[in-house]
Amino acid sequence: MKKLKFLNLIVLSVFLFGCGGGGKKKTADEGPDRNYIVNAGFENTLVGWTTDNGLVKESDPAPNHGELYLYGAEGGPTESYTFQVVDLVSSGLDVSKIDNGEYSVYYGGWQSGWGNQTDSGRIEISQYDVNGELVAETNMSWFYSNNTWTKRDNTIALEPSVRTVRYAFRTKKQPDVGVDVDAYLDDAFLHVRENL
Repeated sequence: MKKLKFLNLIVLSVFLFGCGGGGKKKTADEGPDRNYIVNAGFENTLVGWTTDNGLVKESDPAPNHGELYLYGAEGGPTESYTFQVVDLVSSGLDVSKIDNGEYSVYYGGWQSGWGNQTDSGRIEISQYDVNGELVAETNMSWFYSNNTWTKRDNTIALEPSVRTVRYAFRTKKQPDVGVDVDAYLDDAFLHVRENL
């Protein structure tokens, strides 16, 4: 009898933990919560990112995680735009599920600033179809914090017909305050999840 109860416990454990039980949402690759952003913590400087004025920084404040983070701009520019494009199809997402509206996008990152300045940054998401036409776009509000890392996150629908998603960090300098754009981003993330 004890062996039978033990066997039932093993079967139940395999079902709950080995088959995705527990009510967790699955990502497109059926694995752990996959981050589709490459070099999300900027530890490889700007590899995988495109930017006009963005740089990486290592201190003041210390990074949220790791050794580096994205820095708005230095020495003159009043804004910056840094982005990365995620190809959903080559990343393994099921096209029929995209077109049936079965996915959502959970995105965000950790933002900070310098001293008492109010230079601001915002995270933006743009969704494009197979022809590169804009389908939808959204952004978080402009944000600043004084040397404190704050997690910013949001969930949106992945629109039918979308094939690529652009994750971007836009920064702007406040007038008459220093010469740098002190809006920072670390640990960027973009997860694609199946809707329950």
